[in-house]
Amino acid sequence: MYAELARRLDSAYAEAPTGPALERARATLFAWARAQLTGPIGQSLETYDWRWFARAPLNNAVVIAQRLYRMNLNLFEEVYVHSRADLKETIRVIQVRVFTHRGRIRMRRCIRGAGMRARSVASEPLRFSDPL
Repeated sequence: MYAELARRLDSAYAEAPTGPALERARATLFAWARAQLTGPIGQSLETYDWRWFARAPLNNAVVIAQRLYRMNLNLFEEVYVHSRADLKETIRVIQVRVFTHRGRIRMRRCIRGAGMRARSVASEPLRFSDPL
């Protein structure tokens, strides 16, 4: 749902609307997303009460946060698999790499430190429509 919302936002912003037209476009897209979250998607979730989505903020910042939250999850999955699906060991490996490297650490260093082949982590700016 967030990927589709991001795609629709990208399309709307590409038309460079201003003033009331921009607000209408945003209102329409966020209303669609809220209907999804309080309707079929929200009601199918097992760990969230769909009514929470009716009160939760929905704006560009939320969409960007959702996209960032879902980025490069495959890297964590690789550490998990390499740690023989042991969650405690996965967390330990990540913590060791984070706490023993000064400055900014990238997940590929964590993977390399766990004896795995490193993958490149994109440093390009995030667009709304980047894949999850």
